[in-house]
Amino acid sequence: MITVKEKNAEKIVLEFTNGDIEKLYASMAKYGFKDYEACLRYAMSVINLTNGKSIGLKNDDGSVRFVEPATDLVK
Repeated sequence: MITVKEKNAEKIVLEFTNGDIEKLYASMAKYGFKDYEACLRYAMSVINLTNGKSIGLKNDDGSVRFVEPATDLVK
């Protein structure tokens, strides 16, 4: 779970727990990110580059699969 602990015009403070913190740790380990900031910046950049469309991921066999947010995650 990710909860907002503080939010204003200058910053947002998030608290990661349970499965979401495990996903953050796993992402950092798989890519070797130096810190949380680097991991989250990369994720936000990938999302912004898609311009609201799906993201194509290359599988080990060379095929591509497209992913997008689950419907319950978007407004």
